[in-house]
Amino acid sequence: MNFREPTPNFCSLTLMSAFSRPSLRLQRSGYFMRRIWLLVCGIALTVAGCTSGSTTPTTVTVTATPTSEEAASTEPTNDILASQFHPCEVLTQEQFEEVGLGVLIVEDAYLGSTGLGCSFGKADREDFSGTWLISTDQANRQFVENQDLETLDWGSNDNPDLYVHQMSETGRQCEAAVDYDWGRLTVDYLELGEGWEPEILCSDAVEILENLIKELRGIP
Repeated sequence: MNFREPTPNFCSLTLMSAFSRPSLRLQRSGYFMRRIWLLVCGIALTVAGCTSGSTTPTTVTVTATPTSEEAASTEPTNDILASQFHPCEVLTQEQFEEVGLGVLIVEDAYLGSTGLGCSFGKADREDFSGTWLISTDQANRQFVENQDLETLDWGSNDNPDLYVHQMSETGRQCEAAVDYDWGRLTVDYLELGEGWEPEILCSDAVEILENLIKELRGIP
């Protein structure tokens, strides 16, 4: 079934069920409201069996003419992580599945004027408890902290600056991110319910983000 834009009522009902407190103060973190809305709608669309009609995004090959100094360098001259990109235009469905994601739900998610992303179901296609959003944007960790959202260091040897943070005050969501000069690469996870439990909610998001970075660094 091809993806159709859900009606406001369809997603509103699902969004209401995601939080048990109607007083959730999303206004303060309004930048992330689009992400939360998209993730919640993703759960509803997955349950309804509606996914994007295209499951194999076009792979973009970045080309560059190296100078003699660049040719001698061990650094790649066409690093996709050197500037903002659309994840679903540089990685295939097979690559997304390899890093732990499921079926593509929305191939070109609207995340505002500076966000580019796509959403996925869980790897277990019978598990409708949560959804994923892979994106790039032009924010950074300081911006997140300015929204009064908790951030936590979650770095590794490969990605020492990796961090995770809340997306709302009480919802069960986690965003894992790595900042670059141009913005961030992020992996968002949402499941229905309430309670910020980073040790439970963030581990898989961190693993998927690190796997994505490995895939991106391997693009010729």
